[in-house]
Amino acid sequence: MWVVQYEKRAVKDLKKLNKDTQQRILNGINNKLVSAPIATGTKLNGDLANYYRLRVGKYRVVYMLDVENQKISIILIALRNTVYLRLGRL
Repeated sequence: MWVVQYEKRAVKDLKKLNKDTQQRILNGINNKLVSAPIATGTKLNGDLANYYRLRVGKYRVVYMLDVENQKISIILIALRNTVYLRLGRL
């Protein structure tokens, strides 16, 4: 079983959203991502090749995997039109 760890930035992003959206995103992470993070997500390309993303409606959950320790690090949660700009600034 994979363990999920949230970066500070991701926690802030999640708190800014309304309760329904928060619940949908958390359900996506806890139900889909934890069981099969590689198959569920999509690997990003180019400079972002170390990251994966999970699509939850209009939102994207960006994460990194530590396969050796079976750890998922949630990096960023944002709308699709801003998530890649924000990710490029990391």
